[in-house]
Amino acid sequence: MFRTFGRKNKLNVPKGSDRSKSASPSRWNQRSESSSSSLSELTSSRTTADVLANATFNALHIAADLGGVPGLFTAVTLVESITELCLNVRRNRNEAKQLCDECKDLCETIEEASKGGRKPAFIQKMVDEFVSLLREVQAEMKQWSSLSYWKSFIYQIAVAESIAAYGKRLDRMTKKFQIGALTHISIEPSRYEESRRKDRAEAIHEFARPDFASQFVQLASDAKGKGEEEDVRQAMGQVIQELGDDDTLNSADREQLRKNLFIISDAIGQLPTSLRIPPDLLVFDTSQAVAGSTIYDIYKGTFLTITVAIKKARAFACVEGSVQHIIKEAKNWRSACEVDPKEEFILQLIGVSFPDESFVMISRWMEERDLLTYIKKHGESVNRRHMVKRIAMGLRILHEHLPPIAHGHLKASNIMINNNGDPLLGDFGLSKSLKNISGQPMTEVQGVNSFRWFAPEMLDGDTLISTYSDIYSFAMTVLELMTGEVPFKQIKRATSVPMALTDGQRPERPTDPAVEARGLNDRLWYLLNRCWAQEPEDRPSIKEVNDELDALWS
Repeated sequence: MFRTFGRKNKLNVPKGSDRSKSASPSRWNQRSESSSSSLSELTSSRTTADVLANATFNALHIAADLGGVPGLFTAVTLVESITELCLNVRRNRNEAKQLCDECKDLCETIEEASKGGRKPAFIQKMVDEFVSLLREVQAEMKQWSSLSYWKSFIYQIAVAESIAAYGKRLDRMTKKFQIGALTHISIEPSRYEESRRKDRAEAIHEFARPDFASQFVQLASDAKGKGEEEDVRQAMGQVIQELGDDDTLNSADREQLRKNLFIISDAIGQLPTSLRIPPDLLVFDTSQAVAGSTIYDIYKGTFLTITVAIKKARAFACVEGSVQHIIKEAKNWRSACEVDPKEEFILQLIGVSFPDESFVMISRWMEERDLLTYIKKHGESVNRRHMVKRIAMGLRILHEHLPPIAHGHLKASNIMINNNGDPLLGDFGLSKSLKNISGQPMTEVQGVNSFRWFAPEMLDGDTLISTYSDIYSFAMTVLELMTGEVPFKQIKRATSVPMALTDGQRPERPTDPAVEARGLNDRLWYLLNRCWAQEPEDRPSIKEVNDELDALWS
């Protein structure tokens, strides 16, 4: 016969008590990451609920002493310690409390079952297993409760996953005990999911509180003074990531959240790490695009503290799987940026967003704009050889990445120029993403104007971009850079270029002495022709290209 033991004597903290409220930011900031909360500090503000909880544990201690089951007293002591530590878990307190309650419930049930003297060997074995699990939970709870204010945001997901994992282990142990000891404990399904949802919502709402704005300045400044800017950056990124899935904030709260994030970002001089950016954190300067092409428009705007370029894809609709494609390619771009953290060769991707079912990429605004605009503006003062070498070095970062990244849309107008006058590669993966989403051939995605830079195999329609096709496009970009004109300039209509490629034609060598003076000599022309080989495998690798350029212009 099964006996039912209800969930009684739980540590329910009244909403009005100090324990149910978040500690003040200044108090959070004062705690070191390695220290746990002192019990003397906790006991100084005992509430009625705390007294009741103590009475519960005192009763359990007495029962454990009288029960005669070795280890049961230890289990009660561990559960009491875990419950105390739980009160100081900042960002996952609902989930942590759920875990504490279930540990206490199982402890009470084991204690009750031990009174009947049934299956003592089985109960002893269960107590030993339970104590082992409780020691693990206690060790983890100490770490969770000692996290600093910013790290509690950073590790919120990791802590939630750990709590859920312990919850599953506790479930298995409870079911095993029910079967062996003929008892029953009611286990509510999806209980951790609801607690996790509450914790995530509380974190977002905390960042949106108007009265926190001034305190954020102090918290962020203190973190910067300790060299913890990256912690703050990751914490902001975590909140922004969660915000994308949150629909509980009204427009006023979202605006306050944006202001608070601005304040924090300004205080540490860093942007959040989040990849997906909620649309309401972006501000367009005007509704008019400042530049664009057949597949996207470029707008100038702001994201928190910086001026950004917002590249918006045309004719894009968020359909099933489309966002996943974009995020995947954006992660590739971001991983390439990590190889070049100082933004010397790769344009840093700030993030992606999906406003009004469209798709935008956000990067830092470059006043000098793109390479094509730059050489037209500065003319012969531009060191073309320097530009070619740096573009090749940037392409090498992509091609030697694991796994290799193909740019797919290399041309002068897609290469940005930073304030030092150096070229930066960006936008790689955009064309591939749009092809995957729309199902259109790459030639249609990029538009006929890009035919002049396409490798012959790309004109088949179904061929994917590759490092081989990048090498071909790189050579066309070098020719464009040296001449200041589009490849195949003798062919007036871009739509006629594919036929010329089919016939084996390649660009004519420029005869202007000024072009040779810029660096297009016999040796470079030979390298370009190798890059234009009809068969992809016959083209040099990006390493060979860089080695040849080093030898040519050492």
